[in-house]
Amino acid sequence: MPGDALASGKGRRPRVLFLCRFIPDPDGNGLEKRLFSFLLAYSTFADVELFHEEIPARGAPGVPAATAEICAATTSCTLHKLLDPADPHFATFQASLAVADVVHTKLPWLIKRIDHPNIVWDIDEVPHHFRVRSGLLAPFYRRTRKFRNYRAISDQVTATIACSNVECRIMGGDCTVIPNVVPDPGLIQTRETEAEGPVFLFVGAMGHYPNYHGIHRFVGSIWPHLRASHPTARLQVVGRLPPHPVQRAGIEALSRVSGLDYAPNVPTVTPYYQADTVVIAPIWKGAGTRVKIIEAFAHGAPVVSTVKGAEGLEVTDKKELIIAKSSRGLLAACRDLADDPAARQRLGAAGRRFFEQNHMQATVTENLKALVQVR
Repeated sequence: MPGDALASGKGRRPRVLFLCRFIPDPDGNGLEKRLFSFLLAYSTFADVELFHEEIPARGAPGVPAATAEICAATTSCTLHKLLDPADPHFATFQASLAVADVVHTKLPWLIKRIDHPNIVWDIDEVPHHFRVRSGLLAPFYRRTRKFRNYRAISDQVTATIACSNVECRIMGGDCTVIPNVVPDPGLIQTRETEAEGPVFLFVGAMGHYPNYHGIHRFVGSIWPHLRASHPTARLQVVGRLPPHPVQRAGIEALSRVSGLDYAPNVPTVTPYYQADTVVIAPIWKGAGTRVKIIEAFAHGAPVVSTVKGAEGLEVTDKKELIIAKSSRGLLAACRDLADDPAARQRLGAAGRRFFEQNHMQATVTENLKALVQVR
């Protein structure tokens, strides 16, 4: 439950200590975008100090300018060593912790090790090893020690938040939804294309296994049939290369598939939405809400998704997007939209309205202010 109201002292703004492994980035992957949305929200009413890790395997380029601009200070560190007096950042961290009005993190192990009266815990999505047991075995599994210990962290914090009602239902207890959001690209103009045939777009970081699995399954079992009926169709795959050599080789092999173009590590995905594309979300694994769908909605692009891909979004099939229950249904939906410009325009407009009503940055700011009771 929320604790005391977060009120600034005389002559100063509240201070927020923000702890995360990955660097918040408005142009990053889904998690990095979510982290950035929280930073941006806090910066409207507080001074934010960021402690983050550089992830060498991902070739992290450092703190983006947009992130640095909204932080009072940033520190690159090794989080699991922060509480070690021998760590060079120990003194800085302890000093920041002592003056912070709020600590925000999604790291449960770190919450267990720090003592602060006002912690906001963003679970984002329930970990997979709990989630796979959230069906028929859920009543039994939620009585086990592991899940009880995970949920017990909620008793140590001021507020527990998640990205959707699905995650909150699995988590149980006092959990608040703060949805994923993406930056508003602004006025959506008529989307045109110079391509000779229909263009399909998949956006996602390839180091994230649900994306890796999803695009390979689509290319292997659906794309050949789609190309057979629409020989001029093109598939654009946009996303960061995975760090693992085996996955990297598998993704690079996609560039040899007929009709497929792969664009790795692009600075921004916005140009890829400007054409008259159909965005696909062939996701069969994972949790949380797919930021790729929210991003497509923001750009006014029509979306075809699996049931898992649309999970956590309060959308209606054939209204904001098309939800396919099988690979065969996904193929049929892609074919239908390829031949129906009016349907593409209708879905794109409905998706844009859904974005404006549910996934704008103001939603995060308003919810965070309410949680920490700013006055």
